[in-house]
Amino acid sequence: MAKLRFSMCRDDVVRIQPVGLISSSQWESVLDWWAMGERYNLNITFIDVSIEAFTQRKVWLREGWKSLGNDLVIEDDVKLALKVVEGSIKEFLTLSATDNSNVRLFDLSTIKLQCELTSFQKKNVANLLAMPNGANFSVPGAGKTLTTLAVWEYLRLKGFVSRLLVICPRSAFEAWENDVCLLTEIPNVAKFTDVLIDSTIEILYVNYEQLENNNKLKSLTRWVEMHPTMLVLDEAHRVKSGGAVDAG
Repeated sequence: MAKLRFSMCRDDVVRIQPVGLISSSQWESVLDWWAMGERYNLNITFIDVSIEAFTQRKVWLREGWKSLGNDLVIEDDVKLALKVVEGSIKEFLTLSATDNSNVRLFDLSTIKLQCELTSFQKKNVANLLAMPNGANFSVPGAGKTLTTLAVWEYLRLKGFVSRLLVICPRSAFEAWENDVCLLTEIPNVAKFTDVLIDSTIEILYVNYEQLENNNKLKSLTRWVEMHPTMLVLDEAHRVKSGGAVDAG
């Protein structure tokens, strides 16, 4: 009988490693499932998986491991992390099933724009304001950038946030630069170019590739932590799962 231990090695990463002896075929079956298509070396002694991936694929614990007569140990910190993720999923499903598009729930007249939001955009703004986190999958040309700016302006005027960090592809820079001008009170906007960020900047936009530079990432993190900040991932499908699996 082979045995596996599941423990948290970081806040959002589960480490999977054998306890005692395990055959090469058994360990290979573990890696086949948890590497999720990534290449691996059979000689590694553990594999790290994001807590989100672990939550989605944990059915294997019963069907692919315990059902074969094997054993496992799940540390308490993993169980706690699972509860947090599963609670977030449950909250998302509840919010998704709720109609939050009633614009009368929010006084959108406080949003000062140089143009009038369409009824469709107002519903999207109301939906996003009703959720702690949200996504807008409207078709191209529906005004997602302006809708996002309207949400930020509403939250800013209410005192919930003061800054906006936009992570987007370079091709989207122009859209953000143009739509910011539709706010009646135009904020201080800048493109992130250096690790030193002017403290007066209210809206900062940066392309995804720059986040791969650790110094730049630390600089952006400090800027976000200084004041309440709304984070936007424009074309979020560009976010890859590169950190989901690690092995050693």
